[in-house]
Amino acid sequence: NGKGGFTIKDLPAELQLAPVFAFQKVPGPSGDKKYLFAGNFFDVTPYEGRYDAQPVAFFGSRKDNVVKPIPQSNLSALKGQFRDLKWLNTLRHGRIVVAASNNGKLVFLKP
Repeated sequence: NGKGGFTIKDLPAELQLAPVFAFQKVPGPSGDKKYLFAGNFFDVTPYEGRYDAQPVAFFGSRKDNVVKPIPQSNLSALKGQFRDLKWLNTLRHGRIVVAASNNGKLVFLKP
């Protein structure tokens, strides 16, 4: 909170649909705080089912530190157990995010 303490704020329900394993800050033109989150977990017993409600999602934080989802239909189409997100500098496409999924192909995302 800037005064040597912490303020507890609940994350939005959209960030509690599945386990989150990775996140990256996405720089915005206005300096807003925006983040990519990735996760999911399929390797559980049949009794528990699958935690597959949110592979990759985009969220933003306002000045009051309230986190809100930023809907992205192309991200909701991704399927898999994502374990890591990393920025990659390319000559042709500039900065892109590489999403690594468990037992899957790399996914390249251009912000």
